[in-house]
Amino acid sequence: MKIKTIKELLTETEIKYVIPFYQRNFAWTYDEIEQLIVDILDSIEDKKNEYYIGTLVLCPNEENKNECDIIDGQQRFTAVLLLCLAIQNKYEKIIPKQIDKLNLSFKARKKSNETLKYLLSNIIIDASDKSVQNNEILIGYKHTIDILNDRIGKELIIEFFNTFFNKVKLFIDVMPIKTDKNLYFERFNSRGEQLEAHEIIKAEFMQKLTNDGCEIKTVQKFAKIWDACSQFETPCIKFFKKKIKGSDQDNERERVFDCKWFEYEPGKNSWQYGYNFKNIFQYIMVNNENKQSLLEALEKKENDLDKENVVEEIDSVDKYRCIINFNTFLYYVLYITDNTNEVQFDD
Repeated sequence: MKIKTIKELLTETEIKYVIPFYQRNFAWTYDEIEQLIVDILDSIEDKKNEYYIGTLVLCPNEENKNECDIIDGQQRFTAVLLLCLAIQNKYEKIIPKQIDKLNLSFKARKKSNETLKYLLSNIIIDASDKSVQNNEILIGYKHTIDILNDRIGKELIIEFFNTFFNKVKLFIDVMPIKTDKNLYFERFNSRGEQLEAHEIIKAEFMQKLTNDGCEIKTVQKFAKIWDACSQFETPCIKFFKKKIKGSDQDNERERVFDCKWFEYEPGKNSWQYGYNFKNIFQYIMVNNENKQSLLEALEKKENDLDKENVVEEIDSVDKYRCIINFNTFLYYVLYITDNTNEVQFDD
């Protein structure tokens, strides 16, 4: 994993960053862009030498190694680019032009690419034109200009821009060139939220498994275990399918959580259970990929689709509140296993 400043990210010309067609449109609203700017202002007030704003997950293009598809982080990358363009356009008399060439493009969005070129050249786009009224890039740019007016102004802009360009940084995580992009995109975006810190660690482990030549099913099983353990409000046993009837054969849950003994404690009015967690990996179930062409999917009979979509009814469970979250739990694990005594628990 590399670290790059905003300047390094936006001004490098050796690599072209591409947002694939399966990514959604730019969707950051006024609130998200404002929060980014406020966070940078807070870092200035706290006199931080560097400020990290997240991770950019990339995968090199197999046909053109100078291009990288953005698997995760496209919203942040686009917002950062719009902020830079807004500053250099609005304050061109006091801030030297930093970007004279775009290194970000959209795979299948001609309008978005054209809009970025206009903004780079500081060409005013008529917002009353119906052809641009639903242009999410232009809307984001105008939000950015408004926030600069409301939050910063001419007095702070030079200090803000120097911090933004030279001290704000991103983690750059490059996946192997033959990575199954659909698998990673699904894992990263299954909840429609930005990756949390522990999910970045999860991605690193998944990349290590992929680099070591593990099968996709192995990576999927690891991800399933990680997801089950990370949900501290729900017992992890609930993430594994159970048999429906007592006469049925043992399902995934019974095999993974193999209860070897149990006994009743009269004094405590409770039961004690003993489990064997050896060699459970073979019993964990993941979905088959079942890759098929679009034509094959369309020609499938409705009955076949219904059968495939049958899922086990999720049994209800009362959620409980833990005193720590998964992030903090991982810190404790690191603290216990680290021998350098460098792990600290402050903010």
